[in-house]
Amino acid sequence: MIGVIDDVVKLFGHPEAKYYNVFPIVKYFFKTPGLVVKRINDLNEVLHEMFKEAQEAKTEDSFRTYGEAFLQKEEREKATETTERVFTEKNLLASTFDLMLGGTETTSSTLQWAILLMMKYPDIQKKVHDEIENVIGLERPPKWEDHKVLPYCLAVMHEVQRFGNILQYLPHSTPTDVSFRGYTIPKGTIVVPLFTSVLYDETKWEDPRGFNPNHFLDANGKFLKRDEFFAFSKGRRVCAGETLARMELFMFFTGMLQKFEFTPPPGVKREDLDLTADPYFIMRPKRYNVIATPTI
Repeated sequence: MIGVIDDVVKLFGHPEAKYYNVFPIVKYFFKTPGLVVKRINDLNEVLHEMFKEAQEAKTEDSFRTYGEAFLQKEEREKATETTERVFTEKNLLASTFDLMLGGTETTSSTLQWAILLMMKYPDIQKKVHDEIENVIGLERPPKWEDHKVLPYCLAVMHEVQRFGNILQYLPHSTPTDVSFRGYTIPKGTIVVPLFTSVLYDETKWEDPRGFNPNHFLDANGKFLKRDEFFAFSKGRRVCAGETLARMELFMFFTGMLQKFEFTPPPGVKREDLDLTADPYFIMRPKRYNVIATPTI
């Protein structure tokens, strides 16, 4: 599944796929749109087999997985008189695909940015490690509750997300006619919010194009929440996995910095580390090598 998701992310960022999103007729001339559909179908085949197992394992009173919970809802929905079904196999595959894509690629790409940035800025990496060592020590693994006592670590992780800006836009559709600043946007119009315009806004951030954890710290070194932090989008269609992603990123990041020091390989200078992204659907850092040296 990881291999299929990797292909989908790369193919989605291909120019042919982008042209197809604007001019669907080009699917008859370009190969990439068909390859995207094929790889999505490949993933759906794997998911379909998993759901068959879930259907056999589910019970009336309990469930262990998302699939089992969904199938339980499907059974209850069938018992009602509603004509519009929500809990269908098509929706199960689509929602699980979204969760798989959004819950794997985004987290791994963000952590790739984190390691690269720690190599690029060793003074920041040292402050992160020192805070971890001084507050929770180097023995027990970090817990999510530790974000309350590790403000610098939390600020660095937020700045990684802001700077990395891995999902620069995400198309939405207006559910009804919308009036906005004197304009009428008809129902069904595709609207593309550009998160970059907020995350790199020169009027909101002291150093928008630089990597500066102080963006998320107040004068006393306490973590500072920022309304301009749009890494998970905003509003009713905010990322469904935001809470889980925040926990994962904080725990993985602090766990790695607790145990390892990340440095460039021999022959590579820190100033030579490339901070430009590969233009996939998800903005990954360019491929790099790293040395992880145990700190204890």
